[in-house]
Amino acid sequence: MLYFKDVPVVIEPGVGALEVAIMSVKNGVERLFFVPFERVTPNSDNAAKLPFIVSSIYPHVFSMHKDLDVSPFLLLYNNAGKLSVVYTREDPATGWVRNDAAPEQVGDVITQFSVRLSFNSVKQRNSFLNTLDSLIDGYQTANKISRTKVALLLDTLIDSNTGPVVLPVAVARKTDVN
Repeated sequence: MLYFKDVPVVIEPGVGALEVAIMSVKNGVERLFFVPFERVTPNSDNAAKLPFIVSSIYPHVFSMHKDLDVSPFLLLYNNAGKLSVVYTREDPATGWVRNDAAPEQVGDVITQFSVRLSFNSVKQRNSFLNTLDSLIDGYQTANKISRTKVALLLDTLIDSNTGPVVLPVAVARKTDVN
């Protein structure tokens, strides 16, 4: 499985390539390497290979591979050069999955309260999320909380290098109409 990180959030409109850190995870072993993502010019020649309708909304498209038929990632930047959408696929035979960039990832205004959790590894993150899902499912079905699972979640948070960070939130104020 491939994951990427250190993707530029904002680019200069004329940039021809990006350097992105790719993490390969096989059998629990993580390997990090850097890959150039080349600019793809959305035009009539490659429009059928792209998973979106070519328009001026996303004029800056970058691909991990020159051949769009085999690329596992597409990075789409809007006309201002801000990362907006990431398309992923696990296999060239499967369809693209659209992933909109989260507001807290790209510096947009956050309108919901949130907390960022940091984990030391993908394995630790997956363990935390699986335990949390199990805890929620158990509560929804039996209205009981497993102390063991809560302790496991807390142990995972304690073991992380960075504690939870409360993110700043923009709150819209209502105007009083009297």
